[in-house]
Amino acid sequence: AHSCGARIDWLQTIEGGSLKNLEACTVIGRDDFPSIEDCGKCDPTSCSSNQNENRCGGAVNAGNFNCGPDLWSPTSDLSIHCYAYGGDSDPCALHNNNDIDDGIYKDPSNCVGEHYDTFYLWDEPDTQGKTYDWAGEQWLAYSKRFKAEIMSMRQRGVKFTSPMITGGGPGEIKQRISSFYSSCGPDCNIPSSAAFIDVIAINAFCGPWNINDPSNPSQGCRNGASYILGEVESLPTGEGGGLPVYITNWSRLQVSATEDQLAAMDATDEFFKEGSPVERVYWFGATDYGGNSSNNLLTDKIESGIHAGTTLGQLWKQKCDSMKI
Repeated sequence: AHSCGARIDWLQTIEGGSLKNLEACTVIGRDDFPSIEDCGKCDPTSCSSNQNENRCGGAVNAGNFNCGPDLWSPTSDLSIHCYAYGGDSDPCALHNNNDIDDGIYKDPSNCVGEHYDTFYLWDEPDTQGKTYDWAGEQWLAYSKRFKAEIMSMRQRGVKFTSPMITGGGPGEIKQRISSFYSSCGPDCNIPSSAAFIDVIAINAFCGPWNINDPSNPSQGCRNGASYILGEVESLPTGEGGGLPVYITNWSRLQVSATEDQLAAMDATDEFFKEGSPVERVYWFGATDYGGNSSNNLLTDKIESGIHAGTTLGQLWKQKCDSMKI
């Protein structure tokens, strides 16, 4: 017999019809199994196996020990999801630089705890000397190597993301995801397989390429978010189409003043337009090693203006609260 949560999760897969979470809850709790107590009592706002429906996350410097001081403390919100770039101190992610042998022998079952509901594959492998073909092959092998552990994690409600896809020009996200799926093969699309991808992860940033009017960077960043949303909405079925999407990095690049980051932060809600597959956006609150930006950490304070003295974390919390379902 399948649990109510398992039935709800299945309805959100391609095979089950790619329903939204609330739609799946309604089908199971109201329409199909109302007489089963656990299903009939299902609250459409919290009935999935993942009880934390916060739309916000934060990417912090490597190590889960940074989640507290660099995310949860400045936001005063433990429900904001944390991504910490793998390594020995982050058991919930594989990373090309921070894990020995790219993490391919790293036991995923160490990813436990109330705050950790997601296991993240490699962060932009194409910027780390690898390819998405490589990532597909390695994920398939990894899923077989740790099949028992992964299946146990899935029973606990842990979701597994694709590699974090580097954003780019028209069609580039699609091409990168296609390469990953082609190398992984059919297992990545079979919900009962250990290799199944639950979530598409994409790194997106606002930058000069989005901002046509320097006097209105907020609109430029909003245009950038809308562009990324259009790219993910065009993904075909079998190559990410119909799956939930996490924007695993979002901030403004090539700026140095903390207040310049507000243009990207303000535009975050653009990802959550009606019908959008995007379910989470993670603020890029880690040290930037390639995008020529600084003062993007959630502990950084605004230097001037109406928000002077306020941290980005406090403002991220306000933005997140305004976007709650």
